[in-house]
Amino acid sequence: MTIGDTGGHDTLDAAGDTHDQMIDLHPGARSSVGGFKGNVTLSSQTLIEDVNTGLGTNTVMPNASINTVTLGPGSNTVAYNHDWDSTPHALDTIVGFKSGIDKLDLSDLPRPTGMDMYLEGRFPLADIITVDGASYVRRWNTRGSATHRGNPDFMVRVDGIQDRDVLVTKSHTLG
Repeated sequence: MTIGDTGGHDTLDAAGDTHDQMIDLHPGARSSVGGFKGNVTLSSQTLIEDVNTGLGTNTVMPNASINTVTLGPGSNTVAYNHDWDSTPHALDTIVGFKSGIDKLDLSDLPRPTGMDMYLEGRFPLADIITVDGASYVRRWNTRGSATHRGNPDFMVRVDGIQDRDVLVTKSHTLG
């Protein structure tokens, strides 16, 4: 099935699906929904803003639009591939995040420049802040921003997230 978009605000709703899902919201991407592999394709001009996941073990890859990712009761991973997929000026929101079960995967974001990946066992260019009860994961790309001054290159709202829920490499969490 190919999904085309003529504009407006769109949601890919797979909330009733009991199968494992892999949903890629990037234009032209293929997704796996309903127990099939690669069965849903977004046309190259299609921009889906929001997604609802189902009951299985799900992976979602948001795109550069302002996305709302609503996680179902299954085990979910929201994986970002590009810094521009969620920024302070085009902020994604992840709803229904379950700490200790769900993951935010930043391991495929570009490697920060000008410094080693770790400093004393911690990832120095990312953090979690809470403002007025809302939690945000932020990430910077350059050595000069290691002091966390200025706007981060990447930022996403994920209420309830903890350091252990953020994958900064395939084998290391934020905390």
